[in-house]
Amino acid sequence: MNIKTFFLVFLTIFMMELGDKTQISILNFATSLKSPFWVFLGAILALGTSTLLAVLIGANLFRLIPLRLLRFISGGIFILLGILIILREITH
Repeated sequence: MNIKTFFLVFLTIFMMELGDKTQISILNFATSLKSPFWVFLGAILALGTSTLLAVLIGANLFRLIPLRLLRFISGGIFILLGILIILREITH
């Protein structure tokens, strides 16, 4: 196991997830459903499954799309989502 890779990924994902919509949703479920164990288990399974899909797709995607193009597309998607969120807030 490459321990540097493990800690890099762990710290990056941990810091990125703090206060995001997923964490706030989990907090809401834990508060309203009053079943912290089942909320925890459901969240772990959901996040684990989505992470597994991301790793499996990401590990093979570079074979189909050059990394530079993939980064450009990813950045474009984030920018587009930001614009759509702003427009939704302005129009509602």
